[in-house]
Amino acid sequence: MSMIYKAKHNDLQEILQLQYLYYRCKSYGTRLLAEIEHYFPQKRYELFTSTRSKDNICLYQNMGYKIFDSKAVNNELQFVYMEKL
Repeated sequence: MSMIYKAKHNDLQEILQLQYLYYRCKSYGTRLLAEIEHYFPQKRYELFTSTRSKDNICLYQNMGYKIFDSKAVNNELQFVYMEKL
């Protein structure tokens, strides 16, 4: 499991990378994201994932994140940008 975050920039906490491939379906992602939000309280959090990561999108939506933008990378892939206010 690994996590990389960027320190506060104004009132935005940007989570750069959250990987837990070998720990799926054990609530580790939910707990880790909740801990990040607890220890780095901000008015706004932002993250992104791809449309291929449907489980990640579902996790983030269950945690209160909403899609605010998407950008096509190619014909088969889009990045989905999500925020939590």
